[in-house]
Amino acid sequence: GPLMVIMAASSLFTPVIASDGVIEINQASALAGNITTGDTPGYPVTLSDSGSYLLTGNLTLTDNTTDGIRIVANDVNLDLNGFSIIGPSTCSVVEGVVVCSEPRGSGQAGVRVVGSNVTIINGTITGSAESAIINESDLSGIRVERIAVRSNSGNGLSLRGTGIVVDNCLVELNGANGMRLDFVTGSCSVSGNTLIQNNDAGAFYRGDNDAQAICAFGDNLATDNGGDGLRQEGGTASFIGNQSIGNGGYGIGGAGISIYGQNVIRANDSGTIEPSPPVEIGMNFCDGNTTCP
Repeated sequence: GPLMVIMAASSLFTPVIASDGVIEINQASALAGNITTGDTPGYPVTLSDSGSYLLTGNLTLTDNTTDGIRIVANDVNLDLNGFSIIGPSTCSVVEGVVVCSEPRGSGQAGVRVVGSNVTIINGTITGSAESAIINESDLSGIRVERIAVRSNSGNGLSLRGTGIVVDNCLVELNGANGMRLDFVTGSCSVSGNTLIQNNDAGAFYRGDNDAQAICAFGDNLATDNGGDGLRQEGGTASFIGNQSIGNGGYGIGGAGISIYGQNVIRANDSGTIEPSPPVEIGMNFCDGNTTCP
């Protein structure tokens, strides 16, 4: 019958590989499966081979418990190519609080990273019931660039480990922190991002003191977030050239702020910089005053 024909066609699907060796992914290939060895039909799309992957269309998830893409191999480059991974959650601000349609806690991610040395670039991840991108355990080398992270029920980004890089992303309207860099065990860099209207902090960083964690925050804009614009707890951090404006907490909050300079911090509900022992290097502007905090 027709169903048997469809099943037979799906089982014979082979991934589309461009002339440069890049494997293409779209809704049809995701539903068919076999994009890499062990990838079953439907979601999540499992990437078990190192190499480069390219979206050629949007991926749409219909439930709040299934990841979009699961990267289990090391040394993977995923280019969203301007397309979107779309989950079912939608978020909006209701009386100053970000309220999302899907309950947080199902563990759903737009992209879940289990391998090391993974790069995700150039597209949108929206509507996850947990986070747009989650990397598990203490992995090394995750890079997220030019990604719009929007309307996810939990943290926009939930990253940990060492060698974290988040550059030039738009992170907005997420149900918890815009990004949470948790249990960071080495270096990380967060630069050129826009963090807007997230329910908690724009960016939350927790470094492992024993692992000599250090994170550099540079040239980010954090505005209209419910908590601190930028927040640090543990580890070492530098905050250089950021703007933190109109947030519900401090402009820069937390304990152990190491160095800061050339930041513009104003109109935050709790104040400019949370009392801590930061070292000022270069002039900051705090509510129009060069004396900070």
